[in-house]
Order: sequence, then structure tokens, then C-alpha cells
Amino acid sequence: TLQKLDKAFTDWPKNIPIYACIERHDDKTLAETVGNGAAAFLIGPEGGFDEDEVAWLTKNKNVTPVSLGDTILRAETAALVCLSLAIKAQ
Repeated sequence: TLQKLDKAFTDWPKNIPIYACIERHDDKTLAETVGNGAAAFLIGPEGGFDEDEVAWLTKNKNVTPVSLGDTILRAETAALVCLSLAIKAQ
């Protein structure tokens, strides 16, 4: 079901970190940040998150903004990178 970003995380469990992969943003890379255990990876739409979404993500205490590096990846590739880094951290 399509819903607004803030509504999607209303009941999110506080013990599961959310890593938001934000294009063209000066955050630590996911490789530097991801830890052991359960995690969620939020990958933006083609063209990236809009300004309001980035503002909400960077201010939300349950979300850790991260970068996947200098290269802008397609959503499918970004998902594989996130899973690979999560497995490597285990």
C-alpha cells in the first residue's frame, strides 16, 4: 500500500535501525555504519528522495542517513549493495 514516508514508520520497532541511502548527501557510507543484527534499508525512488523527504529522514532519530558512495546506483543495484554490506557486517 502506498503511503507517505512519515506514516510508514509510525509503528516501526525502535530496536531495528533504518539506514536511509540518500544520493548526493555527505553522510558516512553504509559500509562504515551498518552493524550486526536486524536492519532496514530505505532506498529512494529513481531521481532520489525529494527535499522534504531528505529533511524528514535526516531529522528522524530512528533513521541513520548513509551514502552508498560517489556513484549513483539504480534501485535494484542499491538493494544488492545494501544486502552485501549487511551480510559482510555479520
